[in-house]
Amino acid sequence: MEYSEKKLISYDGLQLFLRIWQPKQKPLAVINMVHGLGEHGGRYDHWARRFIQEDMAFAAIDYRGHGLADGKRGHASSYKLLMDDIMVLLEETNRLFPGTPAILYGHSLGGNLVLSFVTQRRHSLNGLIATSPWLRLTHEPPVWQTAIARILLPFFPGMTIPNGLDPSDLSHNPDIAKAYTSDPLVHNKISLRLYFDTQNAGHLILHKGIPVNIPALIVHGSDDRITSPRASQELCIHCGKNVTFRLFKDMFHELHHESCAPELFALIKNWILDSCIAKTDTPSGHGYF
Repeated sequence: MEYSEKKLISYDGLQLFLRIWQPKQKPLAVINMVHGLGEHGGRYDHWARRFIQEDMAFAAIDYRGHGLADGKRGHASSYKLLMDDIMVLLEETNRLFPGTPAILYGHSLGGNLVLSFVTQRRHSLNGLIATSPWLRLTHEPPVWQTAIARILLPFFPGMTIPNGLDPSDLSHNPDIAKAYTSDPLVHNKISLRLYFDTQNAGHLILHKGIPVNIPALIVHGSDDRITSPRASQELCIHCGKNVTFRLFKDMFHELHHESCAPELFALIKNWILDSCIAKTDTPSGHGYF
């Protein structure tokens, strides 16, 4: 296995950060990872190493306002800029792994972002994965709090507030909460702009659905206290055969840190092999223009 890090520059000049894990031989696929709110790509090191063992490369970006990327913590001045950050990730992995099937994988807020990306941007992705996507929150903020935030939004869009995430809701494993709390690259901030942009994007995803031209795997834990598993079910219930949905009983938010992780990995691996690689009909690989 080879591991490397590098800085990327997004379209507006802001600096992003990329971690890359790759097998020694040409990979069967490249997994483009988009993390959740407040975290960073380094939290997926153990997960990336599983894919490496299956000869798949794994590239995890820290997008603006997170991890080792620049930008105010928990803030993006527009949702479009987050779409740009994902495009920069895909352009870089296309350069590093030409002709390799590309999978876009997002968790939580990252799940919201990747689901939006495939409807908003031209791409030639071979597959889409969203785990515990933020389409709706399991427990929405009080109406009065949302009303005040909406009044403040036009005047203070970059104002950040605590995101309200309880680390013990991430996993049944208490060590995950301890590591999360002590991680210096993790933050608990979200700006008014990012909150409302994400909520609006979630509603739009539920309304539009998932494009039929890309295989998609949507996964959620039934006991997720952070993002709504019911919303994921609603998204998938009317989708076509290109969408696979799996609900993991009794599991919390970070399925890759739960007891179901081996089963989840087997599901993802086999889905990539069967639905993305075996059905790839573009020998030249992926491209974005």
